[in-house]
Amino acid sequence: MRCDSSGNVTATGDVTAYSDARLKTDVNTIEGALEKVLQMRGVTYIRTDNNDTKEKVGVIAQEIQQVLPQVVQENTDGYLTVSYG
Repeated sequence: MRCDSSGNVTATGDVTAYSDARLKTDVNTIEGALEKVLQMRGVTYIRTDNNDTKEKVGVIAQEIQQVLPQVVQENTDGYLTVSYG
């Protein structure tokens, strides 16, 4: 894994997160999950906070917050982040 001075992290292998049922409690099915996914707008964009002009793909945190607020967090600078997992 490599992390450069601009905050980019690159991994040569897969990046994974724990998802094993043995590590979870109070598991509940998300009612209307497909409808929630259909409310999410995928976007392409160019970041404005660095010199990287390559087009990115993702979502807008403020929009996702309206659909699944559990996956949106505010960082110490007041910017919103999305847990893509």
